[in-house]
Amino acid sequence: KMAEEPPMPVGAPSLVRNATTQDPHGKKTAADSPPSGQGSMFPILAVVVVVIAVVYMLMSGPEQGELDSPFDKERFASLLNTRDLGKKLEYKPRTSTTMADAKLLVKQRTQDDLHGTVVVADSQTRAIGRKGRKWYAKSRDNLYATFMWIPSLSASPPPKGAVPQEHLTHLNYAVAVAIARACAAEGASGVGIKWPNDIWISNRKVSGILLDYQPGKGGVALVGIGINVNEEIQHADKIDATAKQAISIRDATGYVALRERVLARVLEETEALMAGTLASTLSSYGEYDMLKDRRIRVHHKSKNVDDPRDYDAVGVRPTKDGLEVVKSDGTKLTLLAEEVSISPA
Repeated sequence: KMAEEPPMPVGAPSLVRNATTQDPHGKKTAADSPPSGQGSMFPILAVVVVVIAVVYMLMSGPEQGELDSPFDKERFASLLNTRDLGKKLEYKPRTSTTMADAKLLVKQRTQDDLHGTVVVADSQTRAIGRKGRKWYAKSRDNLYATFMWIPSLSASPPPKGAVPQEHLTHLNYAVAVAIARACAAEGASGVGIKWPNDIWISNRKVSGILLDYQPGKGGVALVGIGINVNEEIQHADKIDATAKQAISIRDATGYVALRERVLARVLEETEALMAGTLASTLSSYGEYDMLKDRRIRVHHKSKNVDDPRDYDAVGVRPTKDGLEVVKSDGTKLTLLAEEVSISPA
């Protein structure tokens, strides 16, 4: 004989909802059945709230920065997600060049202290670019930085004792891709890389890279980057010939970007690419390559100085040895450090 169930205490809630029960008069009723429609509004309201939030995020875009404000070290640290790059930060409101500051640190610090260190300045008084060219770097709405990279301490170091030329080539390509991705992530369209070290938006230069290798301390690569972030270049009242060839992320997107976010993303992308292979980075580079299958002019001095050795060619692809091109007579060459300008199609 099965044991009888104990009686339910008076007033105890039923554990079975919507059960059919008998009322004292013998009629069946749906116990605990909610009135028609009750409880159905919550899922609808939840969906509406989510939709409104998504629309707001799409319309408002990423968090915006403030013009003419100093670089925020704490905000940068909160945005950074790297193993080494950017974990040590040297901030200067004003300096001659971040590259010069980095070279001084190489003399003062050990390898472990140097690797991943980034020098950031709000303005530079003696900014230099490739081949020693001077350039304007006084607006603190832009990004000026140099980071230190020690090949032997990286996630994928070159063979011990070897001259890390291929590693440095990989680093140059990786930084270019990282800056291109950072610009695209901020909402800029038409982002491209012009070999060997320029990043463009809509056929105007937004960033440049300067790589210097110091053999001391076991070998230290200094990577200088300049990115036009928030300076209104294309919308300025007065614009010179050089500025006509430049653009900023703000010009391209219409909003004030966070310099701290841009730098954090560049460092993250660089570190991730350097953890992989050169072949993989070259594949990513190809997504932004401006010279592929385009007519170019190869200059041996500069695009402003005619040289009898200059010639026209078509860009093929970047490699570990340089830029492959095909001259008009069909001759295939690999460029090392010549300056290249894009000819009209």
